[in-house]
Amino acid sequence: MSRQPVYVVGIVTGGLFGVLTYGLNLATGMQRTGWRSAAVAVIGAVVFGVLFALFAARQRRAAGGVSKAQAVTDAIKAGRAPADAPAEEWRPLLERRRRQARLVRWLGPLVFGVFSALAVYLIVTDPTRLVLDVVFLVVFLGIAIWYPIGARRQLAGIDRVERNLGEAPAADGSAFTEPDGSSSSARRAGER
Repeated sequence: MSRQPVYVVGIVTGGLFGVLTYGLNLATGMQRTGWRSAAVAVIGAVVFGVLFALFAARQRRAAGGVSKAQAVTDAIKAGRAPADAPAEEWRPLLERRRRQARLVRWLGPLVFGVFSALAVYLIVTDPTRLVLDVVFLVVFLGIAIWYPIGARRQLAGIDRVERNLGEAPAADGSAFTEPDGSSSSARRAGER
């Protein structure tokens, strides 16, 4: 989705939101099938889709555009910057990602920990929807546990990219230099 046009992102997220809310309302018995509940789901889907598309457009502009944002993401995952990456353009983008990861590291577990506590409360007070509430509990706990792990990995990747940023290509012509100073092609040759 990160490379799709913003309107596609809005349509897909809005559609998923509408289907999910309508399905959850049916599964929990809060609404019956009918044109009113379908209309509410469609209106909610449109509003959510438009708002999410506006949010995605703002995020993309702040990240330097789709291609640059994807290049930064790929570099963070790989742990190395492309040899032709201009340090003066990449450092602010990496710092922005660092701020986001630091925020998510503590805010994600807090928010989804509260959601997990709510799921436990619902399990205890209203056992009629036990299976659905247990599913919510497992999902929310999983997300709360994953956020700090993912943020730690992203911060480590950002640190590796920053150390590598602006370095000249290795002597053998490979695009990346490993943190130990060896080239990526020399490392691959040693693995064979």
